[in-house]
Amino acid sequence: MRWKVTLVAEVESGQSIEHDIASVDRDDRITPATLGLSIAEGKAVLAAIQAQLVGDQVKRHGEVARHCLWCGRSQSSKGHYRSTFRSVFGNIPIRVRRFHACACRTDGPKTVPALLARRSPIAPELRYLTAKLAALMPFGKVADFLGEVLPLST
Repeated sequence: MRWKVTLVAEVESGQSIEHDIASVDRDDRITPATLGLSIAEGKAVLAAIQAQLVGDQVKRHGEVARHCLWCGRSQSSKGHYRSTFRSVFGNIPIRVRRFHACACRTDGPKTVPALLARRSPIAPELRYLTAKLAALMPFGKVADFLGEVLPLST
């Protein structure tokens, strides 16, 4: 039997995008070891979902943020910058679009604030887990443990 995991993004009503994430093959005769997902398979599925979700969200943000919040005009692009989003489900390289500020904003800054303030932004969940576990045990052991159970790149 083959199981397929597909991620469906509904961009607008009636318009959706499908991404094949993973497939898992199993024999019809099962054992406790082949029942469900293994840790490695679960990590791979979560990492693939996170990578696709983050990539699509950043791309969509670039499309939506192009329009000025105040007047609605299209803002010119300053290009992109590369960053890495660090999360519990893995490190995802992203390409973030930058914009010039709209002409209607004469009193403000000449550029739109970056989507991510840091070049290597960290998800709040990863920050929490790292801090919580580091308070209980040495950092090296925390990193090893999180690397075993989550698709985290240490």
